Amino acid sequence: RVVCARGNTLFVAAHTKGIAAVAVSNSRKPVIAAWYDTVDDGRGVFADDEFVYAASGSGGVYIFKYLH
Repeated sequence: RVVCARGNTLFVAAHTKGIAAVAVSNSRKPVIAAWYDTVDDGRGVFADDEFVYAASGSGGVYIFKYLH
């Protein structure tokens, strides 16, 4: 999955740009809340109530604490 929604945040696997967290509380003006440039391309992302899991080509899997 390249996009995962959690509350008012979309987590996006942005291919060569890594992983982005986009705040969409105002759907007409989404804001990039956080960005992480992975070692390789961002290929997939999933979020639960506590963590964000990001898959990267040769970079493996990244796990981030989800502070909401």
